[in-house]
Amino acid sequence: MVQPPADFPDRRDGRVYLMPEKLELAVEVALATGRPLLLRGEPGAGKSSLAAYVARERGWRYFEHVVTSQTQARDLLWTFDGVRRLADAQAGGNLPRTDTYIQPGVLWWALAPDSAASHWRAGTLAEPESMPFSDVNTDRSADYTIVLIDEIDKADPDLPNGLLVPLSAGSFTVTETGEVVRKRTDGQGAGPRHLVIITTNEDRELPEAFLRRCVVVWLDPPGKDQLIKIALAHLAAYEGPPSKSDQALAESLAEEITAARQEALKRRIRPASTAEYLDALRACRSLRIAVGSEEWQLLRQFVFLKPQQRKAKLAKEQVKSWDVGDEVLTAGGIVGHIIDIDGDRVTLETSVGASFVVMKQYIIRKLEEPEPDEPDEDEGYEDEETGEYDDEPELAEGDDEIDDTEDDGDEEEDHPADHGGATQGSDEAHGPDANPAA
Repeated sequence: MVQPPADFPDRRDGRVYLMPEKLELAVEVALATGRPLLLRGEPGAGKSSLAAYVARERGWRYFEHVVTSQTQARDLLWTFDGVRRLADAQAGGNLPRTDTYIQPGVLWWALAPDSAASHWRAGTLAEPESMPFSDVNTDRSADYTIVLIDEIDKADPDLPNGLLVPLSAGSFTVTETGEVVRKRTDGQGAGPRHLVIITTNEDRELPEAFLRRCVVVWLDPPGKDQLIKIALAHLAAYEGPPSKSDQALAESLAEEITAARQEALKRRIRPASTAEYLDALRACRSLRIAVGSEEWQLLRQFVFLKPQQRKAKLAKEQVKSWDVGDEVLTAGGIVGHIIDIDGDRVTLETSVGASFVVMKQYIIRKLEEPEPDEPDEDEGYEDEETGEYDDEPELAEGDDEIDDTEDDGDEEEDHPADHGGATQGSDEAHGPDANPAA
């Protein structure tokens, strides 16, 4: 991992992280059980920063993979360079072995670090110093690894399903070569230790089978006091000891972001995160902007109350309220029934019985019960010749008709040919010698 410059805003170097007690326990539980740690919560709650911090504090190696909509489960295990192999084949001569085109993914480095290093050297012919994340892993033991799989909800549901066996059994098979990669042991069950930390922003519901194999914890956004501690810790780590004016600024901004979050909820836009709080802190310190000034009012709009997409603007114009029992649709496309409302946090239950918490502003709309269809006067009941509407439905072929001629002697006799149907059906019903009008 390349160290970011001093003015780089998002430093994922693990130097600063204020970890709540419940999160410390969750890490220990994940290590004790050998399960991945799944971090859930709103964007900006500090989910992605935890892995680098734990790796730095424990002296473990660190690898990360940021998931996109195109990511597949295999990308986290290995990749095959088919383009380079095709180029080598077109160049003529003897092709290298197939395994030289295979590069290990982040989970391979965690499960079998020796095997991963061997494949990496064979495929790149590079020195060990240029291995992935070598700048932070050089002095760390290969037997202890932290892996971050960031924003797993961005990918297709097939991705978490494809990781069930590698994460729970510690093995997988490389399709191109048939090689089975297993977690290395010393013969007594011991071997390299690793912790896989996975994050989700709740954009997509994760499969139940995947959730059962994870230690799951929800991260709430830091409150006012926690934000002040985070700001002072960042200043101390990157800028030097904070002054009294820095302390006062951090406190003022914590008050401002708390008020801005409430305003954002009313306006149906995303509340400001911890990262945006730190952005405001840096801007005020660097530009000498005083909280409450005219410049601050603009900065507040730039950082704390950012314009959202058009659908958020439309949502702001509507007054929405949700009740327990309502079936609703979330911004991530999840449908569920509300089973509890606690302030701005709503607990939903899906059709498969899974429950999860979502902030109220991420509920798009209530799903109404479909109304029964009313008969359409233009469908089926209109006489094609007269255009008049008949409130009695047409009888299906073969149904008995009601004969009104017995009560009205002026009505014409009813002949089979008048109905446009075959006379054979009438013969079968009344007999060959019967009078159809009888």
